[in-house]
Amino acid sequence: MPGLVGIVQKQTNGSLDRGLFQRMITALRHRPWYQVDRYLTPEVAVARLHLNIINPAPQPYISENGQLRVFLHGEIYNDETTEMNQLGFIAQAYERFGLDFAAQLNGSFVVVLMDAATDLVLIATDRTASKPVFYYQNDAALYFAPELKALLLIPTLPRRINLSATASFLACGHYLNGQALLEDLHPLDNATVLIVSADGVMTHRYWQYAFNEAATDRGIAYYQQAMSELIRQAVCRRIRSQHHYGILLSGGYDSRGILGCYLDERPKESVTTISWGVAEDVPRSDCAIAQRLAHRLQLPHTFFPLRMAELAQHVQEFIRLHDGLSDACYNYPESLKIFSDIRTQLGVQVILRGDESFGFSRPACDERTIFEKFSIVPLERSRSYQKILSSDWLLIFSDAIRQTICDIRAKCNAKDINLYQNFVYFDQRLKHYINPLNYMKSLDVEVRTPYLDNDILDFLCELPAPYHFGKLFYRDLLVKMFPQMLSEIAIQSNVPDLHAVVRNGDMQTVLSQVNLSNESPLSQFFDVGALKDFHDNYFSDSHRRESSRKFVEKAGKFLRRWPSIYQALYKMYLPVQDRQQYEFISRPRIILRIFTINLILESFNNSFSHLGNNLNTY
Repeated sequence: MPGLVGIVQKQTNGSLDRGLFQRMITALRHRPWYQVDRYLTPEVAVARLHLNIINPAPQPYISENGQLRVFLHGEIYNDETTEMNQLGFIAQAYERFGLDFAAQLNGSFVVVLMDAATDLVLIATDRTASKPVFYYQNDAALYFAPELKALLLIPTLPRRINLSATASFLACGHYLNGQALLEDLHPLDNATVLIVSADGVMTHRYWQYAFNEAATDRGIAYYQQAMSELIRQAVCRRIRSQHHYGILLSGGYDSRGILGCYLDERPKESVTTISWGVAEDVPRSDCAIAQRLAHRLQLPHTFFPLRMAELAQHVQEFIRLHDGLSDACYNYPESLKIFSDIRTQLGVQVILRGDESFGFSRPACDERTIFEKFSIVPLERSRSYQKILSSDWLLIFSDAIRQTICDIRAKCNAKDINLYQNFVYFDQRLKHYINPLNYMKSLDVEVRTPYLDNDILDFLCELPAPYHFGKLFYRDLLVKMFPQMLSEIAIQSNVPDLHAVVRNGDMQTVLSQVNLSNESPLSQFFDVGALKDFHDNYFSDSHRRESSRKFVEKAGKFLRRWPSIYQALYKMYLPVQDRQQYEFISRPRIILRIFTINLILESFNNSFSHLGNNLNTY
């Protein structure tokens, strides 16, 4: 994927490996038309791979005194900046604020700043870590890249499987709390500056997502007015440049709020709207509603069909390209081609997306249900994992995921349960699940997310707790802002059915071949016979076991408009769940998660094969 990749020598007498640096760049150049800016000295090597759309001028930027060099992947939206002076603005912020320079930047970015006067190299992320950076360090150097595969080329990288990360993926479908599948690889956290010097490597945190629970409630009218202005301002900041914009139009709230702001700001300029799914004519679905809305607004609209039959052909390629960061592989491989078509066929350069930090639509009842909503549960609460994991590894993985949950819990001191839920959504779901999937789309087009504007995040930190219940405040506000545009809300999904995808003949064959191989990397953790029985039983069984889950979800969706009733009934239902040993992780997701980790560990082994060293559990 596009991004910043580099090597920083920590030893003055060391020799920077330029051949390795070039191989890291090659591993990330997924499209032959990517532009590459390079900077090389005996101590530092940095490259920027980009789409030649945003900040296309060659980098690094050099300050007037020649002491600072700045690389920027992404962009900043500060009102004082234009596309031509963003890097100069960053240099000035550093000269004035030092290590807190990134706190002055409102945007989606990774910055690498080299200070010749102090021999410092700084790597900074934005508030949401919207663009990934992974790093590894040894005694000689620090290495960084937007994808793990580039770091796997480092000969000295240890090959130890991170058991805590493995447990997180099995339980949740993505990696929690700053974990990676190998122990010595680390994602750079949000709102963090990594400082590399001759003295070593340190981190500096410049912002925290924390709530002011003592804030005085000024009334809903005040907050709705303030929020309305912030939403419009955030969209305006992201459509200042002269690019061809596209909006991923769904049947929900987020994208249509962005579309409404866009049309208010640029009433005479058209914008391309896009949707995809199994079929466009599914009644009351995202795609059907999007098509009707675009027709009513006289906007050019394109629907891309998702073809399940092609999934088995592309799923392994997608997982390896994505570094297996989530279990969402059943829906996204086809969408990679879609984004290429969006660029080549529609001419769209920048996509506006509705990712946001308004929390989770399901209201919180207690801490337990918060983590369950995000599939963060101890593995022993899954009947399936109890059967297929060997007893010793079930205990180890269960202890690991419980410790991870404790670590997440310790990061938030909010007393209100809905604030607590919003924090977990921001700190885990947004950063570690949504952002990596969103970043995959930047293979071919640039992506902007207005609702993650710094001013909106600051507003949410001051918003009184009652307005954080579910997403009612935010959704009601959008309906008031754009009543005609939000008069029809989708109630039917148009994405491929997970069971149908996994049970597809070709897909079933691929999944079974990888998961049931005695040589699969995860075979050491599982009872292979029990795993085979689990596969066979699922593929020969009906969907009846999932019907109760779907009924509960639909009933919950209906009752959420009455918070006190919803919470009371949910608490009454919890003991019933426990007595029935409710399966918190669906069987097809378990199969996909095992499949994903197996594929990634196999690719890791292949990366190390020339060194004659395999992955180790410890």
